[in-house]
Amino acid sequence: MKSLDFLLLISPQKPFLRPFDVFYPFSHQQDKNFLPLSNGGLSLLGVLNEEFEVGFHDLAHFKYLKKSSLRETVENVIKKYNPKIVGLHCYTFNFNGMKETLKYIKEINENIITIAGGQHVTFQDEESIKECNGNLDIVVRGEGEKIIYNLINALIKNKPLKNVRGITTDSFKTVDELPLTTEELNSLPNPLFSAIPIEERKSLIYYPINSSRGCSYRCLFCVNHEFWIGGVRFMDPEKVISTINDLYDCFKHKRIFMDFTDTILPLHLEKFKDLVNLYTSEINQPIYFALTRANYTDDERLMLIKRLIQDVGVLSIGVENGNNEVLRIMRKPSWEKQLQALKNIRKFKMKLTPSWLIGHPGETLSTMVENLQKIDFLFNNKLIDTLIPFIWVPLPGTPPFENPDKYHVKIISYDWDRYDRAIYLPPYHLLDPFDHNKIALSNQQIWAYFLGVISLCNKNSTNFNFKEVHERITFDQFLTRVKNDHLYTLFSPGKDGDINYYPDLDQFLVPQET
Repeated sequence: MKSLDFLLLISPQKPFLRPFDVFYPFSHQQDKNFLPLSNGGLSLLGVLNEEFEVGFHDLAHFKYLKKSSLRETVENVIKKYNPKIVGLHCYTFNFNGMKETLKYIKEINENIITIAGGQHVTFQDEESIKECNGNLDIVVRGEGEKIIYNLINALIKNKPLKNVRGITTDSFKTVDELPLTTEELNSLPNPLFSAIPIEERKSLIYYPINSSRGCSYRCLFCVNHEFWIGGVRFMDPEKVISTINDLYDCFKHKRIFMDFTDTILPLHLEKFKDLVNLYTSEINQPIYFALTRANYTDDERLMLIKRLIQDVGVLSIGVENGNNEVLRIMRKPSWEKQLQALKNIRKFKMKLTPSWLIGHPGETLSTMVENLQKIDFLFNNKLIDTLIPFIWVPLPGTPPFENPDKYHVKIISYDWDRYDRAIYLPPYHLLDPFDHNKIALSNQQIWAYFLGVISLCNKNSTNFNFKEVHERITFDQFLTRVKNDHLYTLFSPGKDGDINYYPDLDQFLVPQET
């Protein structure tokens, strides 16, 4: 059997039983008929494909090799590809899914070299290797393209690993690799869309486009600045369009929808103007989602964004909170600037969905009440169509995770499953800044606060008409669906696509065979 040099896996997500009060309001929006693509992972494969035999499998979403359990699925995938090296990408919330996958890989073939990359393992590199109990051989820290090429080249050609920058093993840690320069970024091969198996190309395809990497801001809750090591690098518009054309060559136009996932899309006005002009002249398909920041909502930028999203897409702005002191702690613009930005956007009649963080350091019962009032104000004054609410969690790499006492946070769990931002009681309490023996906002209160925001959104949100709208089901109909399909509430109320369910990922959800 021919052996692959490198197989890239997307780690499985570990579905949880969502409380009815979170899931039910979103049940009419459930749409499992699309496949999200991995921008970063496919970019790595594009680099490696020029010299090595590579493959790709998304354990969270691919169906054609799936078996009834994760262990059987991993065995099926390994049997098909017979890889020498397996790399896995994960975030904090699905680290445990990656950990279980690594265990199965080593049980199937202990000689397979295992690699992990992504934000979580970048900041928890040594800890992650220990947590994986000998099943994780190497961690890639930070931006991956240069590191993964050097690493695979060294492994395949038996060169010393200590010469590879940006990696961690159980016995040594090399110095950080420098980020790609703008020139290197623009010279990268396009993502390897052909790595998506033919069997998985029948679904609607979701692809997140990036025209830049990095962020020039240091929001307290975000790891982007640390992960990308500082400033922003912009891709040439021709590079962005070339990537999209490759995507269209691989999949039919009508089965693709795209977002621009740059942290602040119109950050550099002249570069953004060039991108919009080229995109609208050569592609001109509506972008479904884009991100900006309050201080980049002048008329010229908003007019350009309007040309991208047309009358279809949604613009999001990180308002995050309604209290000025909390916004200061977050390092976000003031409430007054946020409010003016929302009014500016409304002038252009774009669909507007700000993000909102719940339970951030600095919050109290008083700020909770203030935030609920201000969200109600935004809806009543038709300044927003809906919100994207998240529970703040202290992600590895952020200052509150590294120094919780300084930010008056008491972390009560390091079970990474609980670091999802919309499932559980959060894994922390917020403490009184003057007396850490007192709780200012407990995780139960933060959860209730989250449900209050969900309730406001469900009551007031505008229907965006992205697709044919299904009639909202009654609560009795919802209970009937749950009774007849016990897996129904295991899936995310957000747009995660059809997430694979593996019973061996959670022994407490599904009774074990005796």
